[in-house]
Amino acid sequence: MEEFYRAVNKVQPSFIRVEADEATYNLHIILRFEIEREMIHGEIALKDLPEVWNSRFHEYLGLEIPHDGLGVLQDIHWSMGLIGYFPTYSLGNIISCPARFGRRS
Repeated sequence: MEEFYRAVNKVQPSFIRVEADEATYNLHIILRFEIEREMIHGEIALKDLPEVWNSRFHEYLGLEIPHDGLGVLQDIHWSMGLIGYFPTYSLGNIISCPARFGRRS
């Protein structure tokens, strides 16, 4: 049972947020939120987004981005103007834990 548990709960960083494991998923969200906040405050120029994304992604997840499709352009949110709600994904992820693992009385 322990071997099965470890196999299905493997922690391994990935490029794509929706394919991330439970432990690194929130790091994807933190990355996006920080960058969004800095964009809104004028601290990051849009032309610098790929460089900022790649640098932070490597810092947070230890992966080198091979191309922008796996980096700053992987989500449709920003191109659609959907900014400011990525933290709700983390809240949902955390709140769903009792439902996934069963509540204890």
